[in-house]
Amino acid sequence: MATASSVATSCERLPAAVCASSAKVGPSLSLGQADMVTVVADRGAVADAAATALANLLVTAQDLEGVLAAAAGMAKCGVRGAFIQLGDLVGLVGVPPAHLHILRHACGFALADQGADTRLIQDYLGHRNIQHTVRYTAANSTRFGD
Repeated sequence: MATASSVATSCERLPAAVCASSAKVGPSLSLGQADMVTVVADRGAVADAAATALANLLVTAQDLEGVLAAAAGMAKCGVRGAFIQLGDLVGLVGVPPAHLHILRHACGFALADQGADTRLIQDYLGHRNIQHTVRYTAANSTRFGD
């Protein structure tokens, strides 16, 4: 069984890249059913590839243990940690090099990058005030077209 100590990390290994992937939100094609997979890695390309691969592996609740083990095995490729959600099930491998709240921000930015509506992001993150949500959409100028 994968545990929080499966991927060794430390604050001295900054900077880090964070990427998220979801089968439920956004236009991208996913073979899995993950609500959200967020990966912290040494490089952006590694975080992106790992998040996509892990999200594709998670089809049913029974797959969660195997996906956590796969995430732990990605440490040799530079993956420092992964947060995986499927419905009410949540798995965490590794210790991100910063406060876990960074995963919440990664989720908000990922939803915005995937074109999610600002009100949807507000609801997903539980913000009462829309101004707390606007920072995610404001950072993504490409969503407003030419």
